[in-house]
Amino acid sequence: MVKLGYRVLRDGLGGDLRQDLERLLDETTPFFKHRIDSLSKEARRTFDAIARRWDPVCVDDIRVELRKPSNNISVQIKRLMDEGFVEEAYSPSRKKSYQVSERFYNVYYLMRHSREGRQRLRWLVGFMQTFYSRKDYQHWAKRLGNELAQDLDGHTRRDTLAHLQALGAAADDVGRFAVFDTLVRDAIAHDDRQALDEELRVDAPVERYGFRYYAVVLLWLLAKPQRQALGFKPSTQDWWQRLHKALQTQGSLDLAEQTLIDMGWERRETATEARAAGVVLGWFFNDSEAAENAFRQAVAIKPDDAGAWNSLGFGLSYLGRYPEAEATYRKALELDAENVYAWNSLGNALDNQSRYPEAEAACHKALDLDPEYVFAWHNLGIALTNQRRYPEAEASCRKALELDPEYVHAWNSLGLLLNNQSRYPEAEAAYRKALGLDPEYVHAWNNLGNALNNQNRYPEAEAAYRKALELDPEFVHAWNGLGNALSVLRRYPEAEAAYLKALALNPENGGVLGNLARLYLMDMNRHEDGIRTLIHALQVNPDYDYARYVLGEHWQAALAPAAAGIIANSVGADNLRTAITETLIEEAANGAKDTVLAALLALDAPSQAIFEPLLLALQALTDRSVLYRLAREKQELVQDVMARLG
Repeated sequence: MVKLGYRVLRDGLGGDLRQDLERLLDETTPFFKHRIDSLSKEARRTFDAIARRWDPVCVDDIRVELRKPSNNISVQIKRLMDEGFVEEAYSPSRKKSYQVSERFYNVYYLMRHSREGRQRLRWLVGFMQTFYSRKDYQHWAKRLGNELAQDLDGHTRRDTLAHLQALGAAADDVGRFAVFDTLVRDAIAHDDRQALDEELRVDAPVERYGFRYYAVVLLWLLAKPQRQALGFKPSTQDWWQRLHKALQTQGSLDLAEQTLIDMGWERRETATEARAAGVVLGWFFNDSEAAENAFRQAVAIKPDDAGAWNSLGFGLSYLGRYPEAEATYRKALELDAENVYAWNSLGNALDNQSRYPEAEAACHKALDLDPEYVFAWHNLGIALTNQRRYPEAEASCRKALELDPEYVHAWNSLGLLLNNQSRYPEAEAAYRKALGLDPEYVHAWNNLGNALNNQNRYPEAEAAYRKALELDPEFVHAWNGLGNALSVLRRYPEAEAAYLKALALNPENGGVLGNLARLYLMDMNRHEDGIRTLIHALQVNPDYDYARYVLGEHWQAALAPAAAGIIANSVGADNLRTAITETLIEEAANGAKDTVLAALLALDAPSQAIFEPLLLALQALTDRSVLYRLAREKQELVQDVMARLG
């Protein structure tokens, strides 16, 4: 049997399962024939009656076929069981049933001793090849992973691991990766690498497992408690960053880099090696430029590899170069129109270009190819959220979570769309679920703070924002949220400090500028600072709702300095002119015509010129002779303004 196994490994499998099975049976014929010939005539007849059936058979069935009394049949079955030929099988009835103990022996017997059995087995193998897809390997991996998570005895666990390893040997990339991930998680949970090491004992592990191989090696540099706390999710950027942080905390980063060098990761002679290096460079070492170069190297080595193009697109997306990423994803799809990863990635690149309907269509294409692709369901939810189609978006996110209840990003996205519908307690629950899975998920802490703010639970919101900032001191959104919570708590100097910290990190953030302007004008009575900050906010973003609200409250004080900035053609002058003009028109239309007119007349001549059509329209409302002194083109414009003023 050892020689047989060697010859099979040496010669390889031909790709046709039925032919491979025939060849394997030819190899085993002398051994199995010798075993059968060693039996007595009565035992051989009894064995023949059992072996010509694949399914278990009871004594009564054998008795009818052989025309022998039951006690005689039972004696022969006992002998066969003692010698290992036959075993008792599970039966839902009370009658005992028996089958050939070695199932491959049963296959051999049917193929060599029964024309009907041979034909049935051939059809069975053909059906299995047709019926099972690569997704079935993933389902099996998940099922066996769930079994391994139970409290199994040693024998059952070894059998389950052996089953996993057999699946890994038969599966394509998608199924093999699912099997490998399950083996790694089991090794982590039980602190037992025996089955994993057997899986890794191949000549070119990077070619077989890609970046997952590097992930396993780096993971085992951690101490057991840290390794078990981290788990194994190498397909996500967050996981690699947490691995980096854990190794840094342990003081093992230099060891990690040296380990990779010792593994020869700088060699990158194949496209797979270059792609794996790109993932490690981008996600673990946070070196985007080096990652891009590695991905480009993969494309250069194998330009007809859709996976290499998809990886390059991923690297470009990481750099925020979404149009370039889109082009590479489309190249991947040109090479492989059914590449589910490229369709999903294309959807993500389109979403980041605000091309939401196109992003939605790409995600649907990915899901047509693989209805259980978790990432595509999540990205579809994001695209639908960005189109404000919240019920559909919620269904998509919940589908992703049904497929993977531990998908932390989907919990966060679900929280965002619930928050957008003012379903704040539900949003809070979603964020807390994300944080239960990943206590260091910065965005979830920030979003939790927002949900608590929206429920007027400001001290709790403050704590959530501070936790986010503890994890990432340069997270602008958390500084802004903290400022909002502190301002409501009337801790104005602290709120100001939080906003200023956010602006030190991003001086052109219109949202933070608007909030700081509101703080100065409405809470701290610092009108000069407030007006200056408000004007800056409107220069950055004239459509920011809160800044426009603050302008509506303080437009009279802002009018003159805003006009001066417009005349000086300062940065954002056009944005500022738009915001001031629309606000003045809104105020006049809402009953403040006289106040607006007086404010405009108080300006100097150059400033009045900016708003001349509005000024003339306000004057013409009380003295229509103003219109008669205007050129026809200007007269029509002024009449349009008058119509809007009511």
